[in-house]
Amino acid sequence: VLCRLVEAYVCEGHDYGLGFRRQGADLRSAIPILIRALSCEDESVQNRALGILDEIDPVPEDAIPALIEVVKAPRSKRSPYYFVVALGRAGSRARQSIPVLKDMLIREDIRISCAAAVALWQIGRDTSGVEELLRHFKAHVTSENPERAGDALACIGPGAKGGITALREFCARET
Repeated sequence: VLCRLVEAYVCEGHDYGLGFRRQGADLRSAIPILIRALSCEDESVQNRALGILDEIDPVPEDAIPALIEVVKAPRSKRSPYYFVVALGRAGSRARQSIPVLKDMLIREDIRISCAAAVALWQIGRDTSGVEELLRHFKAHVTSENPERAGDALACIGPGAKGGITALREFCARET
């Protein structure tokens, strides 16, 4: 029954007012449905599937290849931000996503670059994203970027110490 409810919500958009996690549902049985939904061309189906995957902690290892494919797929409307965040939440089990995440560091949208830098840190304590994030930040300065870059560096923590100093120095020069 649970799998049918999940499928009706994800694939057909029927919302029965169920907060699956609030209902205490064990969503692991629905993972195959969610993985198939991530492969769907309909972005709203993908987003609903991700929303339910977000309720499963940790992110299921079976879902990682499908998440990577969604992030890699060129789509003009959909932002890969939440899918990048989900890969980071998967931690070291998502090591195969590292090349894709490194590509995300140079996206024009600083939110995606920040999410990719944090995900790289969560997956493998990789701080290479810090330098790329700072280069990107300096190339695309806007009023909101210092806060976003600072938040990302704070999530990375001690591994980003040099980045935090460089961000402060850059912001001091620009003001």
